[in-house]
Amino acid sequence: MTEPRFSTPRHLSLLALTASVAVAACGGGGTAVDSGAPPAGAGGAAAGSAGQSGAGGTSGSSAAGASGKSGAGGTSGASGTSGASGTSGAGGTSGGGASGASGASGASGASGTSGASGASGASGTGGVSGKGGAAGNAGAGGAVASPETCNGVDEDLDGTIDEGCDDDLDGYCDSSMTVSSGAPCAKGGGDCDDTDPAVFPGQTVHKEGVDYDCDGKKEYKARLIVTVDDRAKEVCVNGAQLTLGPNYSNWTKTDSYEVILESGPNSIGVSGEDTGMVITAMAAVLEVNGKRYPTRGVPGGKVYKPTDPEWGGTPWRYFPKEVSSDKLGWCDRTFDDSSWGPAMRAAGSGSPSFLVGQATPWACGSDLCTAFPQGGADQPEWIWDPYPVSLQTAWIRAVVTLP
Repeated sequence: MTEPRFSTPRHLSLLALTASVAVAACGGGGTAVDSGAPPAGAGGAAAGSAGQSGAGGTSGSSAAGASGKSGAGGTSGASGTSGASGTSGAGGTSGGGASGASGASGASGASGTSGASGASGASGTGGVSGKGGAAGNAGAGGAVASPETCNGVDEDLDGTIDEGCDDDLDGYCDSSMTVSSGAPCAKGGGDCDDTDPAVFPGQTVHKEGVDYDCDGKKEYKARLIVTVDDRAKEVCVNGAQLTLGPNYSNWTKTDSYEVILESGPNSIGVSGEDTGMVITAMAAVLEVNGKRYPTRGVPGGKVYKPTDPEWGGTPWRYFPKEVSSDKLGWCDRTFDDSSWGPAMRAAGSGSPSFLVGQATPWACGSDLCTAFPQGGADQPEWIWDPYPVSLQTAWIRAVVTLP
């Protein structure tokens, strides 16, 4: 069964509502409305309505900040004053019955809007920085000095352009300088001695004991005096074949060759043959850098092995085999002649000496004793390969190292 629902009669609800509205209209304490004499013990029909909300506080003016002084920030504008809180509504006057309920507190007035911050004043102009200590001399416009190169620019800021690039005025820049476009050196760089105009890359005019062509090696003028019994086939220096002299087939005379040697190892090679199929021998002296290097051999009569003490007894070596393929490059300075045995003194007939001018049958010929030094350690010996195939051909070489 449905529970009965009770409702307030409409005319009573309207009456109560009307009274409430009348009380709420007052901003102060609500005036009691006589609703007639209510039944004993009942509360006053009209309750005091909530007091009217207090008026909102006046918004604070937004005082603009004063324009900042040059260099100082502007002062911020003052904040606006907050609105005052609304006054609470007074409690309603009690009617004939019980006291009416107190009116609700009025709503707080809204806070005033803060004043906008004043705009910052423009920054003052910064003071001029003091000069810093420049590296080297400070150039105009704040340029900094740097090492000079050869490019037509005064990089070290000393007022001179490209100093040190071509001090000897030979058209080549100093090898220690960096060379780029605009350089004063029309012929390029690489000058290994920029104090001497006769020294530059590619120079062909000889200068004794000097690296005049800037290839990293000193050059020395040398003279090689040679005679071969019976006939010279090749005379070479550092792999280059020399044009044989007019006496290449006359052992009683010598031929002299002017050559240029370099610092480091230099190879001298002579190949000869005997037309009578009896013997092939040679004698020579190399004169270079104030010294003489004569041909000298170890005693003959045996085939030496690398373990023999005589193996390193002379710088002059002979090739012990008639094998052409084993001698490719035999005159190059880098050729490995470690398997070549020591050249031996040639065995003269009836004479214990093998010195040029004293050995038999090689006594002084047409110019042997005048072309070669006589006496002392510079006098050359006749040396040979005692075992050439068919006694026809011999290859003899030496390596001389210069400072």
